[in-house]
Amino acid sequence: MDTSEHQSCCASSHPLSIAPMIQWTDHHYRQLFRQISSKPLLYTEMINDDALLHNYNSSPSSSSSSFSALTPWLRSSSTSHPLAVQLGGGGKTSQTSVDHASVSNFASAASLVLQYGLSHSPSPFAEINVNSGCPSSKAVSRCFGADLMRVSSSSHTLALLRETVRRVGHAAPVSLKCRIGCEERYGSPGPDARVTYEALKSYVKIAGEAGVKKIIVHSRICVLNGFSTGKNRTVPPLMYDVVRRVKRDFMDFDVVINGGVDSLDMAEGILRGECPLNVGPRSPSWGWSDSEDLSTFQPDGCMIGRWAYNDVCGMWDADSRFYGKADRNPTYREVIDGYFEHSDEVERQEYQGKLDRLPNVVKPMHNVFTGVKGNKLYKRALDQRVKEWGKKKGED
Repeated sequence: MDTSEHQSCCASSHPLSIAPMIQWTDHHYRQLFRQISSKPLLYTEMINDDALLHNYNSSPSSSSSSFSALTPWLRSSSTSHPLAVQLGGGGKTSQTSVDHASVSNFASAASLVLQYGLSHSPSPFAEINVNSGCPSSKAVSRCFGADLMRVSSSSHTLALLRETVRRVGHAAPVSLKCRIGCEERYGSPGPDARVTYEALKSYVKIAGEAGVKKIIVHSRICVLNGFSTGKNRTVPPLMYDVVRRVKRDFMDFDVVINGGVDSLDMAEGILRGECPLNVGPRSPSWGWSDSEDLSTFQPDGCMIGRWAYNDVCGMWDADSRFYGKADRNPTYREVIDGYFEHSDEVERQEYQGKLDRLPNVVKPMHNVFTGVKGNKLYKRALDQRVKEWGKKKGED
């Protein structure tokens, strides 16, 4: 595509987004990203509903102090936006079909996010996202994340989404992030699994019935037990055609595809229908038919994960390619100088907790020169400076 014409490749308001990643897409990374690209939708790390509620309820009684207690999770700057918040939690921990206490807690946390965005953030949050795709053992053991996709959790998940939309949907869109399915162990689905396209359709219908109109689909199944998060991210095959099928059957949804996207070229190709329909096996259980033409059913957006962190400067022309806007086109020096302004601001402000230790601030900078000669020496120098800082702090 000729980027000089500044034509976006998709009509969606956010054709490109960066996935929420725990310990990766924190406030510091987002500040670095915005030195390079200003338009793609960014997400916070997944934030646990209990963490927000506990800190809010444990703070002094004044409203301002209570909301300030949420700053370590929800802080942003004027350049961070557009920014969405992903919430995790709301798991069904009781034997009833709906855990009403858990539903209420999750919706209350979403309400705190909304209020913080309206009163303490430079701009309101663009979206509140419900995580129903996290494969971590912690999430599954507490019955949230991908565990919400279990067939037995259907009524609970519907109640969770519906109450969240009721509490915040009037002021902020509520979206859902999920996998194309889930199974108990790899190759052994179990009776509570979703391992067919019809099962996925029923899950999307739950979202629609609750009032959700945007769904972000990671194009792999989730293995609930026996797999690490790393294996869940790499072993189950990608099935992009399944997500295209979701778009075909839910045209009124904003459908975003996620999983395995490792360049802007690939993201652009997916949105234009130029990438393969499928990477994994074409199984009839997922609705595959040799006679079916899915080429006209492209997702509305593409979400990029780790590549956008590991090669952050690879995003330099995202604004023109996906939004039809002029790129920032900063030099490497301008990127680093801009980020230094952020680090100086961090040093001046007094945020609670360990989130602002120097290693956390420096961490995103390791990937500024990915693919550039001398990158290893640059990383080594950064690490050495952090070690020297640590020793100095230990002596103080």
